[in-house]
Amino acid sequence: AWSGDVAFSEGPGHFFFTHGRDTLAINKINNTFPDLDRLVIRPLKAQATSVLKIRKVEAEEAIRRVRLSQSDDFPYVEMHLSQGECLFRCVGEDGSEAVSRIEAVWNNNPRIATFNTQRLYDCILNAQKDVLDIRFRKDTRDGKSPMTVDGGETWSMVTQLKMIPR
Repeated sequence: AWSGDVAFSEGPGHFFFTHGRDTLAINKINNTFPDLDRLVIRPLKAQATSVLKIRKVEAEEAIRRVRLSQSDDFPYVEMHLSQGECLFRCVGEDGSEAVSRIEAVWNNNPRIATFNTQRLYDCILNAQKDVLDIRFRKDTRDGKSPMTVDGGETWSMVTQLKMIPR
């Protein structure tokens, strides 16, 4: 183990750490980050059969209001999607219920999607756009499709929960 001052220097392909007569050389790795637009975003857009358009501020406020009724044992929110509105609903452990409706544009048949409340809230909160494009693929018999939130500079994804109706 080295104690005392360590000198740092850099060469074209290495970083050097020197202590006394000892030098440690570490190779630099030069690599490009993958093209996420081509590999992830464009395929998600192409696979999305349903798009929900909502205002970010209204969605944040709606989730904040309804999650007051939930307990730690039931940390989920339902999104009831229909043309013209999105209804957020949370049910508490004691059966209490909170509902909040916001204006929305939905391009498909009515649908209910259920999410972990905090994860959904974080996806919406991290978005940079005022009007969000929320995309869903078609659910399969074996599983629910994830939801993607196009936040402008950010893209978020949250998985739907499989819930047993109460």
